[in-house]
Amino acid sequence: MSIFFKKFSFQNPTKQKSASTIYNFGLAALGKASTLTWFTIPCALISAQANAAQLFINEIHYDNIGSDVAEGVELVGLPGLDISGWSLAFYNGSDGSIYKQHEIDQAFKDSAQQASILHLAISGLQNGPADGVALLNSLDEVVEFLSYEGGITATSGAAAGLTSTTITATESSSTELGFSLQRHGDFSYNGEGFTIDTLGWKLAASTWGLLNDGQALITNNTAVPLPASLPFYALATGGIFFAKRRRTGDKTLAH
Repeated sequence: MSIFFKKFSFQNPTKQKSASTIYNFGLAALGKASTLTWFTIPCALISAQANAAQLFINEIHYDNIGSDVAEGVELVGLPGLDISGWSLAFYNGSDGSIYKQHEIDQAFKDSAQQASILHLAISGLQNGPADGVALLNSLDEVVEFLSYEGGITATSGAAAGLTSTTITATESSSTELGFSLQRHGDFSYNGEGFTIDTLGWKLAASTWGLLNDGQALITNNTAVPLPASLPFYALATGGIFFAKRRRTGDKTLAH
């Protein structure tokens, strides 16, 4: 008897299309290659990256004492990742429209580390309340939509109709020079992308070009194993269907 496995992917059917909304699921089968009984496998067993992305916004600065200086956005991404055609769309919270678009004309450098950091100096960022930024890929799809000092719903551009995720820290006209809003905490890399759900936000001294203080990358290149009791686990979860099919040429994972 053999265990066979096939992996499939689908995209979140909601309006927000992004690399971070691709979900994976799988089918496993028991039996001989000629006649197999197929089982669905819960997503959690197949992939730990339902919310994984190849890059994300890690730091932003928009307001400080006196005239605003050193405004910008920092991205974290996979080393050597081609982001030709990617852009940042800055949204006005008062009406949800785009007030500024920034084409990303730089690239993530190759690195022996599993994360590369890209600092984009961008002047003229609005000070809120409730302004935001959307990270768009080369297909003009929203990868991430963040706002500060309140949530906003976009009315134009690629993010039209989407509601932002509000950054939980803020800057103001009394923010010291050299500070920024930064993600902090541990985030992980699983060989395909970053999972950042565990990251929070704080106001701290800027660390452009470096991982932020209190931020750590946990690497895990080990594939999620298929347990020997996989069919029984699937039965217990109720996420199962059975179908007798004749299959040939499937890759055998275990004997």
